[in-house]
Amino acid sequence: RAFDISNKKKPVWRIIKCPKQGGIVECGYYVMRFMRDIILSSNRTIIEVVSISFYLFEL
Repeated sequence: RAFDISNKKKPVWRIIKCPKQGGIVECGYYVMRFMRDIILSSNRTIIEVVSISFYLFEL
C-alpha cells in the first residue's frame, strides 16, 4: 500500500536477514533461488519465504 503523508504515522521498517552475495557475479543465483522459493511457496508471505530460505541457505 502507498505511504500517505497526511496520515502522520511513520512507516514501520522491518529489517530482514537475507544472504548477501560475496562478489559481483553471484546476483543471478540469488535472484533465481529466491524466485524459485517464492513460486514454490505460494501459500506463504514473501517475508516468511525469505526467512525460511535464509535459514536453509546457511545450513
